[in-house]
Amino acid sequence: MELHEGLLFFHILGSIIWVGGVIVQNAVMARASRAPDRTAVHRLAAELEWVGPWLIGPSSLVVIGLGIWLVLLEEWAAFSQLWIWLSLVLVAISTAQGIFSGSEQADFAPGRRARGRGR
Repeated sequence: MELHEGLLFFHILGSIIWVGGVIVQNAVMARASRAPDRTAVHRLAAELEWVGPWLIGPSSLVVIGLGIWLVLLEEWAAFSQLWIWLSLVLVAISTAQGIFSGSEQADFAPGRRARGRGR
């Protein structure tokens, strides 16, 4: 296996883990939030708390880092191409969304006070 093939393999694998982790986390939390038992929702939120920093975050860094490395390595790819800029903008939007929604999801975690609700 050449360097390009290895980088591309791990770039795609990281993308699958990143996107899959986000989809599963959101789907599970959406389903759990409709449950009548609020303590179950809090327990699930506590269990899913590790997904962001230990799965989604590292996989996104792998995707970004290997993607930049692939652009630098390939002759046909350049940072002046529109699709590369679009991917970097989408990564920035996804990161910002993850940061801001993560602070809101922290309110679900057990033992934490909901901001602005006086609890």
